[in-house]
Amino acid sequence: MRDPTDSVGPHREQLTGDEAHERVRAMLAETVDTELWHASGCCRRRRPPR
Repeated sequence: MRDPTDSVGPHREQLTGDEAHERVRAMLAETVDTELWHASGCCRRRRPPR
């Protein structure tokens, strides 16, 4: 059983540079099916409009 004094909500972080990049990658790895995301084509480079 969880201790009712434990915080389970979001907490604020302020990161920059490589540390921020790695944190985002870790969050995505925990929550996103990256194979499906890439297969959907959402990450393909799009040509700028002419």
